[in-house]
Amino acid sequence: MPTSLDNIISDISSRKGTYWFFWVVASIPVIIGSSLFIYGIYDIHHELMVGGVSVILGYLPIYVLWKRVKKSEEQLQKIRINTRAMLNSEHNLIIQHNVEGHILGANHATAKRLGYNDEELLSLSFWDIEEKGILKRRKDFQLQLSEGEGISYQAEFRTRTGDYIPVEINTRVADWLSSPQLVTVARDISEWLQTENDLEASRKSLERARNRLETRVHQRARELKRQIHSRERAEKDVNELREFLFAMIDSMPSVIIALDKSNHITQWNHQAEMLVGISAEKATGKRLGELIPELEPHIRQIADKLMIEQYPYSQRLEIDISGKSYVLDLVIYTLNTAVTEGVVVRVDDVTEQVKIENMLVQTEKMLSLGGLAAGMAHEINNPLGAILQSSQNLRRRLGTKLPRSRKIATKLKLDFEIFEQYMEQQNILGFLNTIDEAGKRAAVIVEDMLSFARPAGAEEQDLDLEEIIESSVRLAQNDFSSKKKYDFRNIKISKEYSNNIPHVVGRRSRLQQVFLNLLTNAAQALADTTILDPKIELKLYKKYHYVVVEVQDNGKGMSERIRRRIFEPFFTTKSESSGTGLGLSVSYFIVTEQMNGEMEVDSHVGVGTKFTLCFPISKDSLRYNKPHSAVKNSEEGEQFELPLSK
Repeated sequence: MPTSLDNIISDISSRKGTYWFFWVVASIPVIIGSSLFIYGIYDIHHELMVGGVSVILGYLPIYVLWKRVKKSEEQLQKIRINTRAMLNSEHNLIIQHNVEGHILGANHATAKRLGYNDEELLSLSFWDIEEKGILKRRKDFQLQLSEGEGISYQAEFRTRTGDYIPVEINTRVADWLSSPQLVTVARDISEWLQTENDLEASRKSLERARNRLETRVHQRARELKRQIHSRERAEKDVNELREFLFAMIDSMPSVIIALDKSNHITQWNHQAEMLVGISAEKATGKRLGELIPELEPHIRQIADKLMIEQYPYSQRLEIDISGKSYVLDLVIYTLNTAVTEGVVVRVDDVTEQVKIENMLVQTEKMLSLGGLAAGMAHEINNPLGAILQSSQNLRRRLGTKLPRSRKIATKLKLDFEIFEQYMEQQNILGFLNTIDEAGKRAAVIVEDMLSFARPAGAEEQDLDLEEIIESSVRLAQNDFSSKKKYDFRNIKISKEYSNNIPHVVGRRSRLQQVFLNLLTNAAQALADTTILDPKIELKLYKKYHYVVVEVQDNGKGMSERIRRRIFEPFFTTKSESSGTGLGLSVSYFIVTEQMNGEMEVDSHVGVGTKFTLCFPISKDSLRYNKPHSAVKNSEEGEQFELPLSK
């Protein structure tokens, strides 16, 4: 196969005659030098001897160069033979051609597979073999080749007999040659395609067999289902009356327990099993005090009264059963039949109902507090505005820029430079700055309280999560009293917000409620630990079509059992006086149901807890700069702006 190596060797071989001519010409100075040296020896002429030796020594580099060239020719000849043998032993089709497609060489596998001899193959064009001319038509392939990159594609080679062979072609530029040439390596993929076809046929055959098997399984399952239904129907007819009576008692949402005169259990329904955890078979015949010792004193006392008064008696009890607190409504009435005498005890678990009632009371308190906060805002804003306005007026009147101040100072012969030194030494401007900063901070606190206390409107709006998080942090940092175990002032708040965060759609008060719940829970978790550096990390960033908020603490964490139930309503690990267990469940409902987002929790004992909230980005989200309140000069007809209730 003519390759770049053949071209190099041929180029060197073409110059071989030149090398021999150069050798003959170079030998003339050697002969002359030798003659001069011999003549110099004979005539004892030192100058001739030295000249002859110089000529001979000058020839030595030429001799060494000739030896190296000769050795390189021998090595190139060996490489050429080995390369040809290697390429001809390759089973892939290797073709060397120029950009116009003229074939310059190919290995034996190409000639054998296509049915041509070497001479016939060299007389063909690459487009005679690859008739579709994909390489010639694809501009992107030509661009890649011009940039020195290789290309790969699938095509068909036409054999001498007119058959077509599917091949996978890899072509690149032979940049080691002086003229632009391409080297194409084609792999025959006939067997591979056949294997794929065979595999596809096998897959379809297996699919048909699987469908037949599924059909038989479904037929057998339907037959078994019919047989089972027939047996169940027969058993149901036999036990229908007994099951009806027991089902009617078990379907009641109340605990039903029947006792005889000696307080032995004669009836124990399903709700009783759920409450105590003991089946009816094990409970029947036992004394009530053995199973529920907490109820027995109350029932015995009421039963004695019933024997005299003969009318139902009810009572609400708060007791602990099996280590769990319950609020129970207890109703007892007599049972007199021809067979037995005793009492029937009905117990209703109203624990959750009482919690909801307490929550409603708390909600009413919060609504009242919101109205109180809105009313107080007016009363606070009036003196606050006067303080800030007076502070700025003092700053202006003590300065030198106001014409009225300069006029009065001139009238009173007051030296402004001495007066400014006096104010600087007395730090009067520093005190005024402190008044301004404290007033502005109070205004921000009032605004945050008002935004949280305002009732949520029916219309949703675009919300800036960064601004709401900052407002929630400020509210949380002001949430401190001696009755609480946590204090945000002792917790480091770390914030990591990305730039250009899009807005989300929702209601501000509800979203602020979510962040306050998470911050409060994190603070309470940190209060229960002994770590020296309590920290809450807040992260805000955009991910795909969502805005993600992460709230992470380094508290004690929670177990996997608690983590799985953390979003359940009324589930709490705190005492009843510390929480109702609705904070996280309400937050989860707001994020997932009302805002179509996602809320997840990840926690490890001893490491901490991380809540991740994902909110869909608003379609009409636009970044905007929120106007801030500022103190302005009242003497110029402007007024300090304070937040007012709405």
